[in-house]
Amino acid sequence: MRALGQDTLAQADLLLAPSRFMAHWVQHHLPLQQPVLVQRNCPLSQGRITAGPERQAARLVYFGRLEQRKGLLLFLDALEQLPQAPLEVVLVGGDCRIGDSRWGSELVKERLERLGIPFRIETRLQRNQALQRLRELAGVVVIPSLIENSPCVVEELLSSGLRLVTTAVGGTPELVSAPCQRWLSAPEPAALASHLERALHPVEPGAYQLEARIPAWRITLSWQAFHERLPRRHSHT
Repeated sequence: MRALGQDTLAQADLLLAPSRFMAHWVQHHLPLQQPVLVQRNCPLSQGRITAGPERQAARLVYFGRLEQRKGLLLFLDALEQLPQAPLEVVLVGGDCRIGDSRWGSELVKERLERLGIPFRIETRLQRNQALQRLRELAGVVVIPSLIENSPCVVEELLSSGLRLVTTAVGGTPELVSAPCQRWLSAPEPAALASHLERALHPVEPGAYQLEARIPAWRITLSWQAFHERLPRRHSHT
């Protein structure tokens, strides 16, 4: 895999990366001679939820595959440290194996039943179905990933009006506006528990309603400008 990556880069004229984090990672592991351009992904607009706080249920919605890299164990550990349990936990994402034989759903069932927290697991939702489900649940969306390059789901939920608790890993902080970065959590249980508690019971208007650092329309225009600068070597009829 490393040889294939190096060969690909050796033939490239330009490396496009959706985050500085990813560009720096590639440059560190596969030294480049080519110029590098960091160009944000074009997020798909989800529209803004305008429902008032009275509709915001005191539930946590874990969004992601039920696996360690997506922060399932971190999330469960943080739940154990909450001073007050949420009314409900909903986990939206595909089931995965934890270790050699155990499934994530089995671990969730064991841990949450022990804590006495009502929960549901909703799997096999396609992308649009999953995003619509988040809007319907109108709870605090939790994306506690341990590893991210340029998280598409976080980017799609920015400026949506949903309360969002996510970890400050990889390229995530690059997507979030500077004032909102104080709502990002370190990827460890005590910090995440503190953010979950504050998101469930916010005392500040707009808390955890993360805004995008760069508006989607500006990203679209930057891609249009990029393509206009590309040399047109072939004519198409």
